[in-house]
Amino acid sequence: MRHLTRTKMCTSLVITMAARRTRSGRTKNISVSLDAVVLKMLRERADSNHGGNLSAAIAEAAEVLHRHAARDDVAKELMRGRPALTDKERREIDADLKEGWARARRLLKRRATAA
Repeated sequence: MRHLTRTKMCTSLVITMAARRTRSGRTKNISVSLDAVVLKMLRERADSNHGGNLSAAIAEAAEVLHRHAARDDVAKELMRGRPALTDKERREIDADLKEGWARARRLLKRRATAA
């Protein structure tokens, strides 16, 4: 181990490796089996949007599922005693929510650059 600490580059490598072994407590390791096509799509998404971070791409997909579940819960509560939403109505709601989130992100960016 002594030879790893002789240069600045090796020291940072050791620190980086040590930091990667521990987790902040926010994330958990899991093991999943995926269809090859799905895995390829996730890897492509990771490469294009997350700097190759497959975990971030999976987290993004989980967030989408979470939003859909929340939408369905709200809809179920609002529609109590009424007919269920059609697929078209769900798509319209999703489009409205997507537009709202995009607007909110733009406003947050403006505030961040103004500060």
